[in-house]
Amino acid sequence: MPGIKSNIGSEVSDFVRIGQVSSVNAKTCSCRVAFDDLTDIGAPMTSYPLQIVQRRTVKCQKFDLPEVGEHVLCLFLPNGNQEGFVLGSFYTANNLPAYPIDDKDLVGKAGIYRTHYDDDTEVEFDLNTSTQRVYTNHADVEFGRKEGGKLVATGKTTIHIKVNGDDGNVNIKFWNHEDLNKTIEADIDGKEGLINLKTWNHDTEQETAEVNIDGYEGTIDIKAKDKNSGDENALVHMDGTNKIYNIDTKKSESQININSEGTLNIHSDGAMTITSNETITIEAPRVDINP
Repeated sequence: MPGIKSNIGSEVSDFVRIGQVSSVNAKTCSCRVAFDDLTDIGAPMTSYPLQIVQRRTVKCQKFDLPEVGEHVLCLFLPNGNQEGFVLGSFYTANNLPAYPIDDKDLVGKAGIYRTHYDDDTEVEFDLNTSTQRVYTNHADVEFGRKEGGKLVATGKTTIHIKVNGDDGNVNIKFWNHEDLNKTIEADIDGKEGLINLKTWNHDTEQETAEVNIDGYEGTIDIKAKDKNSGDENALVHMDGTNKIYNIDTKKSESQININSEGTLNIHSDGAMTITSNETITIEAPRVDINP
């Protein structure tokens, strides 16, 4: 092979050979290999279909085929060149591993497992830092299951992401990585236009707040809760369709404070009602009520 020197002894040259892939059959996971040093009517001799050795082939199946023109190492059985295997490809001085431009410090570094594709997409695992990376120059990165299911991404068991593409649902959860108590959960229903956001106090493990946005109905609800008991103490409801805005404190001992260091204007084009089961107090140097 041009640029490749073989020191294989003559005693094993009939069994172990270096050749160049001439054709690939993906269905049978086999390929034919041409050998420049063996001729057949003036042309390089081409082998019978050779099985391409894979790491796993039964319950866990690996599938990785060489390309036409790729140099490979072949092992033949003693009965000639009709039966044999392609053991794999290899790097040469003219074909070294490809690395990202900003990752030159990784050249020759052990513990790096990387797959580089012809369109410059790369999938890498760095055993030194236990980091999985995906590099791509394309906009789409897709994960999924043929029959639906979920996608879970975790880091120190602090992040949990579930995606159901059929229903347009996304569920995202975060945990405090020290005590592993849940702190935030977000549910997004892209099909129905719903967003639900919840927060927890990671010390008491009580839910502290909840926000519901219904894009279809045009409503927003904000709920505030006691961090120790989880009791709902305040509710803000906004209804864009019916033009309703409610603030409800839920508890008799609760307070609603409206403070302004400047002018405070409360205006309504319609009727305005202020109702209280207790005393209403207005404190100001001057109060003007204009009919």
